[in-house]
Amino acid sequence: GFLANPNGGKRYVLGPAIWRLSREYDWSRMLISICREPVKALATRSAETAHLAVREGREVLFIDHHSSGEQGVIVPGQTGKLMPLHCTAHGKALLADFGLAELKTLYGTAPLERFTARTSVSLPDLAKACAVVRAEGCSIDDGEYLEDVRCVAAPIRESPTGTSASEP
Repeated sequence: GFLANPNGGKRYVLGPAIWRLSREYDWSRMLISICREPVKALATRSAETAHLAVREGREVLFIDHHSSGEQGVIVPGQTGKLMPLHCTAHGKALLADFGLAELKTLYGTAPLERFTARTSVSLPDLAKACAVVRAEGCSIDDGEYLEDVRCVAAPIRESPTGTSASEP
C-alpha cells in the first residue's frame, strides 16, 4: 500500500499507506523541527550559513539550513542536495563513529572519488579523519570537495536521557 499503480503502466504514485503514516506521525518531533531554532542560532552566532544534514548511504543529505545574512560571501542553501561523505565536513562528522572495518563495509573496494587535489581517496586516511572527529568533536573540509570552500561541522550526539548532548 505504499505505492499504487492506478493505470497499470510504468508510473507509480504514493499509496494510501503513506497518507495513513503521515497522519499518525508526530511531526513536532521530526529532526528538522527540533533543530530549526538551534540551526538559526548557530548561523546568527557564527555570522555564517549553518546546515543540518543526515547520512543517506554513502552521501550526506542536507535537510535544512539558515543563512545569517551577515557574511560577505553567502554559501547558497543546499537543502535537498546530496554530497559525498568522505570529503565534506558534514559527511566526516556523520562518519565520526566509523572505524576502518565499518568504512570498508560501507564503501567496499571501490576507490573514493577525487574532487580536488586535497580530496583523500584512501579508506585508511578517512578512518584517521574519523578518529580526529571523535577526538576533537568537529570535522573540517579544507577545499576537499570544492576548491574554494572551507567548512566545519560537528556531529549532534544524543545523551543517555534522549536529549541532545551538545548544541549544533
